[in-house]
Amino acid sequence: MIERVTITGADNSVNPKEILGLSLLYPFVEWGILLPFSSYEGTHRFPNKQWFMDFLRLRQESGTPENIRLSAHICPPYSTDMIQYGNIDKTLAEMDVVISHFGRIQLNVHGIPISSYCSDFIDWCKTSPQDIILQADGVNNWITSGVPSASILYDTSSGAGVFSNEWPRHTQTEKPFGYAGGLDIETLPTALVEWFREDDSKLFWIDLETGVRQDGLFDSSKAQAILDYVKPFID
Repeated sequence: MIERVTITGADNSVNPKEILGLSLLYPFVEWGILLPFSSYEGTHRFPNKQWFMDFLRLRQESGTPENIRLSAHICPPYSTDMIQYGNIDKTLAEMDVVISHFGRIQLNVHGIPISSYCSDFIDWCKTSPQDIILQADGVNNWITSGVPSASILYDTSSGAGVFSNEWPRHTQTEKPFGYAGGLDIETLPTALVEWFREDDSKLFWIDLETGVRQDGLFDSSKAQAILDYVKPFID
């Protein structure tokens, strides 16, 4: 069964009130915020900081901020530097982000080969109050095996939003895991059949980004259609 739906890439093209409204209707949704914040208009899936602060204010005013889930999706070069060299606090400070606002932290690598990971990164994964997610993109899968305390997002399109319906078998059964890669209202039915083919009791999350956009802009109606469709499959 699906335990949550992460919708990634909300930016200044959507009113934060629309995002909040969807959270109240669908408590299983998690909003993946792409980092670092945009310094300009806050489009192209990276919001600017003012948009995010407005959303946090609305979240607090809702009365149940803990029920409105957020995950930080950190992109290269920040993500790759954190994995290879550590300096976690310094890197987060450079991005001007208070990481405690987020329940999970995902490190996107987008198919960029990473040669190593450092002990400081391993220590952070073990001690962070947030769940850490590593992207298994077909290039850096070896890292997910070496970091015992991290969750795994299988995305063989390396963040390109390309659907293939070829999903790696999840063998690290002790780790939470999820799927991404070209998921939208048309491809989800096919993917669900494949995911549940072997074991329909397994618990995972899904992540959508390109599939909730229209002409490059965030589309709330597409997001709601996805959430409506997935609702019967939520654990």
